[in-house]
Formats: sequence, C-alpha cells, structure tokens
Amino acid sequence: MCGFCGVYYISENKGIRADYDGSASQYLRHRGPDDKGFYSDENIRLYFNRLSIIDLSKAGHQPMCNERQDIWLVCNGEIYNYLELASELKSRNHTFKSKSDSEVIIHSYEDYGIRYLSRFNGMWSFVIYDKRNRQ
Repeated sequence: MCGFCGVYYISENKGIRADYDGSASQYLRHRGPDDKGFYSDENIRLYFNRLSIIDLSKAGHQPMCNERQDIWLVCNGEIYNYLELASELKSRNHTFKSKSDSEVIIHSYEDYGIRYLSRFNGMWSFVIYDKRNRQ
C-alpha cells in the first residue's frame, strides 16, 4: 500500500515555511518500497512512497501531473473501472503517458471537475492540487 502526505498553505503574503523538511514522509517509507517522489511549489509540498501494482513502469511515478503541470496528484488505492474511463477520456482527446489508474483521476478532474468522483468504482484516497485555481 502506498503512502503519501503533504503540506498545503495558501496566503496572500506567505508560503510554506522554508525550514519544513518533509520529515513526516520518513514515517511512510515502509508503505512504498518501489519508488518515492516529491513535488513542491510556493503553496504545497507533496510526498509519495510507491508500492507499484498496476503500472509497474516509471510512467506511474507520483506525484503525477497533467501535461501543463498545473494539476498534481498523489493517490493510493484502485479505480476498478479505470480502463473504461481512460477509453472515454482518450475519445475526448486526452493523452496518457502511463497505464495507471491514477492518471485517469487527473484527466477526469480536467474534464468534469469535482463531479468526476461519482464515476469511479473502487477504493482510493488521493489529493489533487489545482495550481491554476490555488485549491
């Protein structure tokens, strides 16, 4: 089972404390021995420890983003109907760089916003960071 954590801070004048070192992610190392990842900007830091299940390639690395790098995701779990959803999203001109169910979440969010959740069959937990909208 993968593990993830993060820090989110939105303010007009401040960002994440410069001295925050991500030490909380060290407590999750055992949750994902196959890979680890990190994303950071002025508002968020996301840490991910990966246990590879569906897409074993490097393309399944997380945190994962869309093509414009303005939507970021960390995810644990499985979307059982992701192949069906991926096919539909491809017909809507989405391009996939992995065979991961996690990437389906990103493209679904791009098309449907928060309404996309009702379309997923499975069990999961995830964080989406929408950089454009700062949420």
